[in-house]
Amino acid sequence: MQQFDLSKNNPFASYTSDFGRYFSFGAEFDKWVCDTILGAALPIDAEKTHPYQLADIGAGSCYWSRLFLEQYKELQITAVDPSSPLILEQASVDIGNNEDLQKRLTRHCMTAQDFSNCEPQNDISTSYDCIYFMQSAHYVGDEEFRSVFSNLAKRLKKDTGKIVIQARNMTAEWYPWAFPFEWTEQVEKALRATAMFGRANSYKRKFKNMDDIFRKVTLHERHYNVRVDCESYWERLENRWIPTFMSEEIIPPALHRAGIDSMKKRFADKNETLIGWRDKYALVTAYI
Repeated sequence: MQQFDLSKNNPFASYTSDFGRYFSFGAEFDKWVCDTILGAALPIDAEKTHPYQLADIGAGSCYWSRLFLEQYKELQITAVDPSSPLILEQASVDIGNNEDLQKRLTRHCMTAQDFSNCEPQNDISTSYDCIYFMQSAHYVGDEEFRSVFSNLAKRLKKDTGKIVIQARNMTAEWYPWAFPFEWTEQVEKALRATAMFGRANSYKRKFKNMDDIFRKVTLHERHYNVRVDCESYWERLENRWIPTFMSEEIIPPALHRAGIDSMKKRFADKNETLIGWRDKYALVTAYI
C-alpha cells in the first residue's frame, strides 16, 4: 500500500455515523479522557470559575467539547471541524436547546488549515489559553506543519498559551482497538501508509525544530484499560467505525465479513461478553 496523505484525504469530512456513540466507551472512559485532555490543556492550578478560552481542532460532533464544558462552567470552547454532518448537524442535535452550551460553544465548519489562516472575526476568539487536537493533527501535512502551527501560535495568549496534540505512539507491536486477526495485515499496511507509527514522537521533533516559536516541548503518556460489551463493539466493527483503517478500500467486504464472524465465534466459544484492550494517549505540549 502506497503512502496516503491524510491531510488531503480526510475520511471524517463526510462521516455520518454517531460519533459520540462509537468513540466513547462508557462513563469511566469519558472521565479519563476529560481528566487527560483538560489536565494538559488547562493550567495545573486551573480554577473552575475562570473563563478559559480553548480551541478544539477536529472536534467532530463536539462530544468531548460538551463534556469539557460541563466540567468547567466558565469555560469557552471554539470547535473546528471540516465535516458538516458532524459539527453542524450531529452537534446541533446533541446540544439541542441547551442555552448554556449554545453560549459557550462556538462551532466552525472548516479545516485546521483554514482556521489557522482566517482573519480574526467577532465570533472567533483571537486569544486562546490552549489550542488542542484530539487525534486529529495528522490532517495537517508535513510540508505545511510549520506554517499552520506558526499561525496557530499567534492565536495563543502571550507567554502562557500552549498547543496540545493528543496522538498515539503506535508500533507494529502495539496499536489500540481490537481488530479481528484476519484484518491484521491490512490494518498494519494502512497504519504504515498513513505514517501512524510513532506519530507523537514525530510531533515532538517538529515542535522542537520550531524553537524560534515554542520555548518548551513535552511529551507524556497516560494509559487506560478499555472494556466494552461485545455486542456494542460488533456494531462498531459492522459500521466500519474508524474509516481511516476500516474503509472498503482497506478491508474489502468479504474480508470484513469473515473477520467479524470469526471474531464473534471466538468470543462465543469462550462465553466472553466483554472485549478489552489498553489505550495509550500520548500528549505533546508546545509552549510559546
